Amino acid sequence: MMKRASIFTNDPRTKVETVAIKAFVKALIDISPRFVNLNGPASQTVVGIVSVSAGEERSLMLEESSFDLSSKVTYAIEEVEAGRSFRIRFTSIPGPPAPSAAY
Repeated sequence: MMKRASIFTNDPRTKVETVAIKAFVKALIDISPRFVNLNGPASQTVVGIVSVSAGEERSLMLEESSFDLSSKVTYAIEEVEAGRSFRIRFTSIPGPPAPSAAY
C-alpha cells in the first residue's frame, strides 16, 4: 500500500513538498467476499456464503450474535479449520411474493 501526503511550507523556494510512504500491511482477518447479496424472488430461499480466516498464527473465534435482519435472514457459522477458518452461511427467509405492477 502506498500513501502520499502534501506538506505546505512557508519556504519561498519550496511551497509544497510531497512525502510518500509505502508499507505492506498484513491483514489480521481475511473476509471473502466483502459483502453478501441475497437477490432473488421474495418467495424463494436465497443463500450467500462468506469465508472468514485468520491472517496470522493467532487463533480466531467467531461467536453468534443478534442482528437487525433476523426476521428476514438467518445465519449459521461453520468452523472449517479449528481456530483458523470459518464459513458463514446467510439464508433469506421466504415471504409472500412481492406485488407486481403492470403498465
